[in-house]
Amino acid sequence: MAKQTVYNINGKPGLIDQNDNPLGLYVPAYWYVWPFLTCWLSFWFLSGLWPIYLALMAVYAYACPFGTWARNVDLLFRALRPFEGFSWLVNLNSVAICMSRFLVLWPLETVLWHIDEIFFKDYHNVTIKEPVFLVGQPRSGTTKLESILAEDERLLALTLFEMRFPYLCVQYALDLACELDKRFLGNRVRDFVVRNHLNCYMAHDSPRAKMRRLRFDLSDEDDTIFLFHHSAHFMVLGAFPCPDFARDFYHFDWRPKRDRANMMDFHQRCVKKVLYRRGKPDSVYFSKWVAGWNGQLSYAIKQYPDARYICLVRNPESSLPSWMRLQGLLAQDFAGIDVMAHKELARVVREENAIWFRNQIEFCRNIVKPSNLYLVRSEKFYENIYNNTHSLYQFLRLKVDKDSAFERTLLRHQEAQADHQPTRTDERHITRYQIFTEFPDIVKELFPEEAEERDRLRASVIAEHEASLAAAIKSK
Repeated sequence: MAKQTVYNINGKPGLIDQNDNPLGLYVPAYWYVWPFLTCWLSFWFLSGLWPIYLALMAVYAYACPFGTWARNVDLLFRALRPFEGFSWLVNLNSVAICMSRFLVLWPLETVLWHIDEIFFKDYHNVTIKEPVFLVGQPRSGTTKLESILAEDERLLALTLFEMRFPYLCVQYALDLACELDKRFLGNRVRDFVVRNHLNCYMAHDSPRAKMRRLRFDLSDEDDTIFLFHHSAHFMVLGAFPCPDFARDFYHFDWRPKRDRANMMDFHQRCVKKVLYRRGKPDSVYFSKWVAGWNGQLSYAIKQYPDARYICLVRNPESSLPSWMRLQGLLAQDFAGIDVMAHKELARVVREENAIWFRNQIEFCRNIVKPSNLYLVRSEKFYENIYNNTHSLYQFLRLKVDKDSAFERTLLRHQEAQADHQPTRTDERHITRYQIFTEFPDIVKELFPEEAEERDRLRASVIAEHEASLAAAIKSK
């Protein structure tokens, strides 16, 4: 038996036998795609309806709104080659994702997209004025602030469902179904969906769910649109665990100019559709966009020159261990592999996240207008949510009305924050020494008044690391 280390479908080291088969049974996360594709294709060809299917594919090839054909063909061909250090079951996952999108999802969704263009074309007349973008490095407190601000009816954020199904024909159909359920069934269908966690995207009880909720009925990060419709998101790394390929998932700015324009135009149309359907005259498009340091925000600032940015900055020694762990868990929930359990992939992920830090510093210093940027320390903001949100609303040129529902929301969150317990982390994926030596100190760079304190902390961490190394050498 060959004692070669591999990473099984869960990303954990294991053994393979002499025939390169993993020991034990590991079921791919997308195992159900294969029998479904078999039934899908069999139906069209055995029923004699294959000309209709071919016509559908022709429409898809000509009018697909996603516009990143070359990229997705690259993904398919890469999926056909082994991923070094991983079982062949990972390739089944990768091919299943590509084929399900090529042969089923995207052809059908192309039809849905053009139904909107025929019956709801007036959405093009919607104007997006002075949008508000909530930015910052992941695990900086942005999700909590998003959930607070999303309760203000004037701020309109896309829900995860609206990102997954950016088709007005589908959204109006769901609105009708919800209204019928409410009127005739007393919301029993809705209660059934919530009770059985059918409103959750991916597992509702995984370790990831405790750190990062993903629910179709709640607002979410706008970059998730590119996960669903362009296979362009860091979570896709779980399905294509190749170090040389990994960096591409962290770089929107590496894509051809035409692809970038198509993707951002697609995103803008999705936003216009939601504003058309449930926007009001005073509605302001509001978005959390924490993965936009991959180049999307630099593009967005040209697309939305009047946008305002709320930027939260948290101590990286607090946020990065949590974020490194979450990246692995997100990839694992999406495709079955914890990429942070793979040494080489983890190194690439750390290097790419360091680039995101540098991009955020450059964005805040030199790209966005100071008058359009509200820069705030996360730790200080959550010391007093009520007062600090009032200050934030002055920047947004909005007002928190006395005794309003939103003011009661602020008071509720202020009270709940007193019992908040931060996520426990460790140094499995990144050490304090790596944080202070491989990453720019974003706090020091954006808040010069804290530079002296940050320098002392950095020197202390390095001294502690060197002392630990010296002790280890001495013990040998």
